[in-house]
Amino acid sequence: MGAWLSQINDLEKKGPLKILAVGFGSGLSWGLGSIDVGVQRNEVRMSKVSFEEFAREFVNDLEIDDEHFLSANLKDVPQYDSMGKITVSLTIAKRFGFQISYEGLEKADILHSLYEYSCKKSNGV
Repeated sequence: MGAWLSQINDLEKKGPLKILAVGFGSGLSWGLGSIDVGVQRNEVRMSKVSFEEFAREFVNDLEIDDEHFLSANLKDVPQYDSMGKITVSLTIAKRFGFQISYEGLEKADILHSLYEYSCKKSNGV
């Protein structure tokens, strides 16, 4: 049934679906059922926010002038101090929909690991 539902365009916009199902068993047995299905889209992807968007916002929020931060250890980025972490935590809340802890900010050593951590947390991992 999931394969059939996956073929419906804009499924999440259709509202509750009414499905009539007929099942056949071995021999002459069969069954008929009617069910109502509520649909919730479940996407499998890292995030709606790309790393490039996240990095661009990181640069803008912290007013960083060069691109060394992409590969640098975050501890070596002067703007990523306590105030910078507060700013970044607000950006993460806005872009990923969760409140990152200070410990979460400390776990990330480079920007990409902060992005990956944010993606996983926003997906409930």
